[in-house]
Amino acid sequence: MKINKCLILSAGLGTRMGNIGEVLPKVMWPVFGKPILELQIRYARSIGAKRIYINTHHGSEIIHGYIKNSDFTDVHVLYEPELLGIGGTIHRIKEISQEDDNLLVINGDQFYFPDKNSFANGLELIRENNVVLFAIKVNKNQGYNQLIDNDGFLVNIKTQAIVPQEYNTYSGVCVVNLKKLNFVAGKSDFFQTVAKYEDGKVKIVEPHGFEYWDFGTTERYFSSMFRVLADHDQPRNKNSGFNELCDSSGIFKGLDCKQFRSSSIINLSRYACKTGLDVRAIVIDSNGPQTIFESGIYYKKYFNSI
Repeated sequence: MKINKCLILSAGLGTRMGNIGEVLPKVMWPVFGKPILELQIRYARSIGAKRIYINTHHGSEIIHGYIKNSDFTDVHVLYEPELLGIGGTIHRIKEISQEDDNLLVINGDQFYFPDKNSFANGLELIRENNVVLFAIKVNKNQGYNQLIDNDGFLVNIKTQAIVPQEYNTYSGVCVVNLKKLNFVAGKSDFFQTVAKYEDGKVKIVEPHGFEYWDFGTTERYFSSMFRVLADHDQPRNKNSGFNELCDSSGIFKGLDCKQFRSSSIINLSRYACKTGLDVRAIVIDSNGPQTIFESGIYYKKYFNSI
């Protein structure tokens, strides 16, 4: 079973990204020379997606301009004047899609690499099911919703997980069988109109191993960026899916990672940054007044461009 279509969820409001998030959509935040969105598109292509959808809302003109000036002819931007919700966006794709095949859904600000056998298993399970959810193990104090299953089928979702230590939560990655999806127009919730577990056809796959990267808040973006550097060219991380993606995208080309390791600053701007502060920080744009978040991200107060 193959994946021909992919939806990259990119219509977030950016509220968890501080002041920069007000003017720069989260998926356009840089991982060195490439926006997060470009890495997601390349990831979708790597698993065989021939048609890629991106839904937009906040900062849509920036995303639209980027795609228009790129060579991503397989990417289709779906602007939502009013947010449709994840369910509504998936139904919209079913409505405009040329074929009712399988749709991979991923979050624009997260990268999830399940082991190959588990991913292949998920693609087999979608043949007979409506939706296949990929799960990850989390600790009960992390505040995620708990997936309750019966023989691998989703039967309930609990907002307060009452378990001793670990439990499964939804990773944000799923495969939807568009052929089995009953179309619903307009705004709708994912678990009410797409992954309706009451129908008994929503399967959960718990990978034997996975790699997970989160750029979804200023703090997580900050820690993930330093993790990229820490993992790069480390022998134990040569098989890292995300580092392979970065390598194939040319992110590390001409980049002297040693200079970043010897410094507490990652400078992503076009300008030299001079600071006497002994802090770990990421400079988005240093050509003007700077402010520092608690997370350690510098930014230009009046932000115009990367």
